[in-house]
Amino acid sequence: MILASHQPDTLDDSVIYFRILMGGMIFNLVFMAINAGMRGFGKTQLTFISNMISCVVNICFNYLLIQGHCGFPALGIKGAAIATVAGTVAACIYMTVIAWKRDLFVNIPYCIEKKYKITMENTAEIRQMATSTVTDGLATRVSILLIGSVVARIGSFQTAVYSLGVQLLSINQALGVGLQTSGIALIGRSYGAGDTQKMKEYKRTIIMLGTIAAISLGVLIILCGRWFYGLYSDDPEFISLGAKSCIFIGVISLSQTLKFAYTGVLQGVGAVKYPYLG
Repeated sequence: MILASHQPDTLDDSVIYFRILMGGMIFNLVFMAINAGMRGFGKTQLTFISNMISCVVNICFNYLLIQGHCGFPALGIKGAAIATVAGTVAACIYMTVIAWKRDLFVNIPYCIEKKYKITMENTAEIRQMATSTVTDGLATRVSILLIGSVVARIGSFQTAVYSLGVQLLSINQALGVGLQTSGIALIGRSYGAGDTQKMKEYKRTIIMLGTIAAISLGVLIILCGRWFYGLYSDDPEFISLGAKSCIFIGVISLSQTLKFAYTGVLQGVGAVKYPYLG
């Protein structure tokens, strides 16, 4: 936290928040692993439900624990962190229960019965497929961390504007990840079946939907930027600076969404190194 920010007024709280989140990281990893398997064979509705459960539990516990409601203690930043972990735990439990059902491809009892083990062969194959994706994601996260640390050194005011901007970008990212998941599942299935015509149709549809959605969302962010930042503060300078940042966010939304869409198309046919090079 010291490396990421030199703001003494937020350092202690950020350390507390970080420690609690890391304490619940195992649930997040299990949740993401099962989700990835479900998305891989097209059960995206299950991953949607699990994410909704996580959000609802997170929001409810935020209300109960941050300021203290319904007899719960007012824990402040600790409450916010606990709420986040609680949402992850709830989603993890839901996906684990689903994965115990024997009629799904992601089937934990089947793996136990067959005594599946980690082998050098499957580890090497997974590592080969995952290296570029992991590197790409790691580079993105490190970039966000570095930019955030630079902004934090400017001041808490600018950090607040930046943080809200990142949340807007995350909405756009969610759209892109949805298109990416669709590309991996649909194009991957067509590629496995050798159906070239379907592959081309899915590719065109995903790119077209991505373009339309990204342009629409970008225009909406630019037009509603002042209103969005006004929800969080009455400070004219804060709102003005936020509205200016929304112009950049709206413009780059197109490239970000299409990047995810093309990545899904390429990963669907196993071309994992090209998104990494991009």
